[in-house]
Amino acid sequence: MPAWGLGARPEPIPKGNRPMWKIRTFVGEWLLPGREARSGSTRRPSRRASVGKRPELEPVEARILLSTAEVATIRATPLLVDSQAKASVEVSEVGGIALRNRRGDLTASLTSNGRPVEGLAVIFRIGNRVVGTARTDADGVATLSNVRVGRLKVRNYAARTVVVFKGNSQLMPVVRRGPLTVSRTASALSGVTATGVYGGAATLSAVLGSKRGEAAGKPVLFALDGRAVGVATTDAQGVATLPGVSLAGLNAGAHGVTARFAGDIDYYKATATGTLTIARATTSITLGNLSQTYGATTQPTATTGQPGLPVELSYTDASGHAAAQPFRAGTYTVTARIADPNYIGSAVGTLVVAPAAVGISRIDAMSKAYDGTTAATVDSGSVVLTGVVAGDSVSIDASHATASFASDHVGADQAVTIAGLALTGPDASNYVLSQSSATATASITPRALTVAGIAADDKVYDGTTAATFSLSPGAGLDGVVGADDVSLVSGLVTASFDSKSAGQGKAVTFDGFSLSGGDSGNYVLSPVTAAADITRATLTVAGIAAADKVYDGTAAATLDASGASLGGVIGADDVSLDASAATGSFDTKDADNSSKAVTISGLALAGADAGNYQLAGASAFAYISPKVLAVTGVTAGSRVYDATTAASLDASAASLVGVVPGDDVALNTAGVSGSFVDRNVGTAKAVIVSGLALAGPGAGNYIIAAPGVTADVTPLTLTMSPTSTATKTYDGTTSAPPPIAPSLAGVIGGDSVALDASGATGATLADKNVGTNKVATEHGLALSGVDAGNYLLDPTYLVNVTPASVSVTGITAPGKVYDGTTAATLDTSGVSFAGVVIGDDVTFDASSAVGSFADRDAGTGKTVTVTGLTKSGADAGNYAFAFPTPVTATITPKALTVTGMQVDGKVYDGTTAATIAALPGGVISGLVNGDDVSIDQAATSAGATAAFADKDAGTGKTVTVTGVQLTGADAGNYTVSSATGSADISKATITLSGVAASKTYDGTTDVSFNLGGASLGGVIGADDVSLDASAATGSYADKDVGTGKAITANGFALAGADAGNYTLAVDPITGDIASKILSIEGFTATDRTYDGTTGVTVGAAGVNFHAGDLVAGEDVAFDYSSLAAAAGSMADKNAGVGKAVTITGLSVTGADAGNYKVVASTTVNIAKATLTVTGIPNLTKSYDENQYFVSINTSGAALSGIIGADTVTLNTSGIFGVSTSANVGTWNVYINGLALGGTDAGNYNLGTVIVSGTIQGP
Repeated sequence: MPAWGLGARPEPIPKGNRPMWKIRTFVGEWLLPGREARSGSTRRPSRRASVGKRPELEPVEARILLSTAEVATIRATPLLVDSQAKASVEVSEVGGIALRNRRGDLTASLTSNGRPVEGLAVIFRIGNRVVGTARTDADGVATLSNVRVGRLKVRNYAARTVVVFKGNSQLMPVVRRGPLTVSRTASALSGVTATGVYGGAATLSAVLGSKRGEAAGKPVLFALDGRAVGVATTDAQGVATLPGVSLAGLNAGAHGVTARFAGDIDYYKATATGTLTIARATTSITLGNLSQTYGATTQPTATTGQPGLPVELSYTDASGHAAAQPFRAGTYTVTARIADPNYIGSAVGTLVVAPAAVGISRIDAMSKAYDGTTAATVDSGSVVLTGVVAGDSVSIDASHATASFASDHVGADQAVTIAGLALTGPDASNYVLSQSSATATASITPRALTVAGIAADDKVYDGTTAATFSLSPGAGLDGVVGADDVSLVSGLVTASFDSKSAGQGKAVTFDGFSLSGGDSGNYVLSPVTAAADITRATLTVAGIAAADKVYDGTAAATLDASGASLGGVIGADDVSLDASAATGSFDTKDADNSSKAVTISGLALAGADAGNYQLAGASAFAYISPKVLAVTGVTAGSRVYDATTAASLDASAASLVGVVPGDDVALNTAGVSGSFVDRNVGTAKAVIVSGLALAGPGAGNYIIAAPGVTADVTPLTLTMSPTSTATKTYDGTTSAPPPIAPSLAGVIGGDSVALDASGATGATLADKNVGTNKVATEHGLALSGVDAGNYLLDPTYLVNVTPASVSVTGITAPGKVYDGTTAATLDTSGVSFAGVVIGDDVTFDASSAVGSFADRDAGTGKTVTVTGLTKSGADAGNYAFAFPTPVTATITPKALTVTGMQVDGKVYDGTTAATIAALPGGVISGLVNGDDVSIDQAATSAGATAAFADKDAGTGKTVTVTGVQLTGADAGNYTVSSATGSADISKATITLSGVAASKTYDGTTDVSFNLGGASLGGVIGADDVSLDASAATGSYADKDVGTGKAITANGFALAGADAGNYTLAVDPITGDIASKILSIEGFTATDRTYDGTTGVTVGAAGVNFHAGDLVAGEDVAFDYSSLAAAAGSMADKNAGVGKAVTITGLSVTGADAGNYKVVASTTVNIAKATLTVTGIPNLTKSYDENQYFVSINTSGAALSGIIGADTVTLNTSGIFGVSTSANVGTWNVYINGLALGGTDAGNYNLGTVIVSGTIQGP
């Protein structure tokens, strides 16, 4: 038998002063000293196991007993010690998975020396129960499938799967435990479906399944829109169906359906969702009132099969375009659709709107001048139409109308006949004219003729009024109509100007014209006139000369008129030349290089006939030459070399010499420029001046010469231009940092100049001390290049020497509450200084350090300025104190209290809200003396909030104010910790309204209040206030019938938890006492045939009051005289049986008669009227062995006997005839298949229609 041992790490137990270990196994028990136990794993000598304690049947366990009596269990590996040295087997991945009450799979992996072992028989147990054997595959995996797990509960079992390999000749036996997981079966819900129609019921269904298939007999809960509606049990296929689910309260559309399975011991829970689409319910629509006349106020109606549903009506015209109400005349398609989201339905009908008829109440014709015709013109603006709907734009269109006078001759107030009128305007299509012709009156006046083709001739002044004229070849009368017999008589015509004097458009009068001919009475001759000119005769002047001159600023010319004379005077006219004021002027004053025209003016005519003459213009020619000007006062300034020849000129003192006084001439120096003879440095160099010009209106009359000028050109100094200022921190030496990337500044582009630093020896400062923009000099620099002679070099540049920083650390400042000062307390106990250059004479002292805030105001993280630090020694000025970390502290605002705030009282409003007064006042406590702080009255009133201690009405109630705003220079240094005031809340008024009272007359003043519409107005929010009417009483002023009768009311009160916050006001109450119905019996009505009226003939026999209608003791009696006025009427005119008849005209008498309303009624029978059919001709057909005539001409068929304007039509679509015999011959034929239509058809019957019918033989 093999030997077995155990390796373990036990825990110690105390045994006296020596720790001991106790280890028990199925082969024995050992005690080990503590030293051996601490050294690691301990191995006992091998012992042989006794029969019944074989390791392949039970795992090895070692229990370590601790001093605390706790037991720790460890597992140890059985170790085989065998002389044959069998290989060990490693078992891993032991486990099992199963479903409750179902089967599962167990697995394990076996390896030896790290390689899978194939073909080994492995025993599987669940706990102590052997469930089967499996062999390992090529991967060393043994799998036992379809294993029954019994009734194990759902859970994870840590070591329930047991694997046993018994071993063989090469491999050692082994036992291992592993987990077993027992779980419920996963379930899934699917196929959630539902259908239904609005207002009905739905059927909900879902399928419950799992990996094993459908799950039968399981409860599934259904919810609709989150509301549980029932539970259904799954059938054998796993389908749960819930029928008859009410859809009451659910609108048509999509609704969420949820199916839930709660799960059980075998299955997990499951949920699925779906959609129930509730279809809209179908209903019908009936259209009515589809026949109308334009302008009618009625509209088409739509009645739904499900009463009261909203309907949308839309209209399209005959062209298919959408139309809107009110309708124009025409035919429309009416489409009605249910507008309720839960119903669907539609209807289509045809609306016919007939045009309305309009008439003409006035129309005028326009008078005219004779034109040889009877044609007249209608004055369409005078037309007055009747029957047009207010707001419509309709007028008479006379564009195609014809109108004619009774005669074509001249005459006053002649009759005019008008025809062919029509309507026009945007709304004309909605109307028809009731008449197309009319009459009016107008006059024909004589036609004015003018003489055409005659003209008066112009002439030059000749001293007479005689005028000449001419007639064109077609001269005659203008305006004669057609071939009228009218001619112009002109045999003795003369013409003359109105005077002999010269003038334009002078009137010429003709005398001697007249008319003749048979139609001359229809004409008048307009006066014959013309116009013509008498122009002045022209006289010429000769013998005047002008002299040349040099420009002098004027246009004056010198004239010589000694030889002047006139030419062209007529006859002995009194005309002469006056040259006493004659002057000459050039066309301009300006100089010119050519001969200039000289205008001679001032010449005049004298004498009695001078007005009939005009002078021809007199002129001469002469020269004006320009004047030469000199320029003074132009200088040139010396300048520094700039590589150009440009010279700077100063022309500010430049002036012209020789300008004619008054001339607008100036020297324009804007374009003046100067240039040296070359660009190089030199002295007294010549400057050429150019660009001077003259300006001003008179500049063209002068010429100028440019002056000469001299000036110097000096060398340009160049500087070094570093890219930035060199800086160094104080270091105790005079050495200067070199210029940073210096370049020559000021070299003019293109010049050949360079900085020569080959001899540079370094830069120095004047001293070592701190300073800004200290001048440093670079030694040994020079200039080189072709143009170097035009430049000088400045070798200096600027350097900043900054103080060395002495770092001050270790100074702190605690915060404080605002006290009105900037003082800050410093703690300098940990101060230290660092950063002094070795050898410098400087010491530091913080004993006098003082801290101060930047200001005294409250704030957080405020910087504290530290002063009083001192430094001494010769080099102290080269150092500055620096604080790597700024010293900061906080000044917290001081808290204030405010009392005595002014708060407005209010009427109870159900809230604790209070309103700050416009001037809220208030007394502040806690201010630092002298601080400028007060309550900001405006801001506090606008922004602060206040609240009463409670909402209830009361006086002197405490109010807490928040948001008090402070103002003043020091307000920011304070906060308000509390603020209070007081105010009153007065009761609110509640108004009782809507109390009604009405009754039928009962002979008393008693009132019974109707509180159904009563309401309390003014109750705030959800206050508990109600009306207490338990003690309310009321009475009318009298007992009599009336409306709006005043009622005296008492006893109304308020109740409820909040009633104490209100007072009650009652609106005036009025009521009606209606007349009591007094029915009178004993009337009868006479039956009759339908006649289109509602009137009925009534009679009375044994008239009396209906029992119980009179109030006891009332003074009321029937007025029998009113029987004479009794009249009966029906609610409508239509035929019918037992139609109700209302009798009017009856009355009662007596003191109390006014409190009653007399009524009487009976019934009547109205028989249908009979209509006859006319216009159906006699019939003929060929013999066909039957009595029927089916081909009948109904084009002339008409109804006779229709009453008034009743709408009744004859429908002949089903007409046929039946003769009294089917044989050849002439027989009576009875017409059948006729029907009545129209709104009044129900009031008529059709009479029998018989015509003659001939059946012709074959």
